[in-house]
Amino acid sequence: MEINQNKHLSASSKNLRILLFDIDGTLLSTINRELYRKNIAQALINIFGTAGKLLEISFSGKTDLQIVSEALENEGFTLAQVWENFSKIEAEFTNVIDVLSKSSPVFKPCPNVEELLIKLSLDSRYLISLLTGNIESLSWKKLSHVGLRNYFLAPGAFGSDNEDRTKLTAIAQKRIASFLSVESLLPNQFIIIGDTIRDIACARHFGAKVLAVATGVTKLEDLANAQPDLLFETLSDTNKVLSALASL
Repeated sequence: MEINQNKHLSASSKNLRILLFDIDGTLLSTINRELYRKNIAQALINIFGTAGKLLEISFSGKTDLQIVSEALENEGFTLAQVWENFSKIEAEFTNVIDVLSKSSPVFKPCPNVEELLIKLSLDSRYLISLLTGNIESLSWKKLSHVGLRNYFLAPGAFGSDNEDRTKLTAIAQKRIASFLSVESLLPNQFIIIGDTIRDIACARHFGAKVLAVATGVTKLEDLANAQPDLLFETLSDTNKVLSALASL
């Protein structure tokens, strides 16, 4: 579906809300997580000669470069060395998706998210974008894989911008202000939508609102304990989610 958000936006309005969606666990899920992780581990072996602790650590809410750094830190690799190999990591991770998708789908959309994105895209109160730990090129590949790519026309922030997720919202703020040709956007105009405690912490760090959803690996009660502004088990009830977003 072709979406043109700009024709409805009143960019100067303080009532405009920018919705920054996480990807993994929020918009889509990995069909065979164990197989995917094993292939990512092999990708690291191809680059660094080891996958370190990749098969043991949690990926939840982390940026791709943070995950790689944590996996390899006990093998003597520094964060700087991980960044030096960024282009190789990007190529290898992309290849994992390309190879796996030849035999079967790698990802599937979370329940009813496309209906939600359609309605948000047509609502003048909202601009939808991304805030994800994924490398940017992988973000687009994943969204294209499940048919959601065209809903995200505004610039966002990605794990390839900074390994620290808490710094990504300010990056998105600057890019979107430029995109809308406005001098600035206030933190309370942003709503982060994600499935992990780190999404909630990222929002709090910036001063944004946050909607948490339990379609990833983090349990509903754990998300509740982190006190998001809104909490859903899934985003499948579109009207309920829209009504809740309108209250922020």
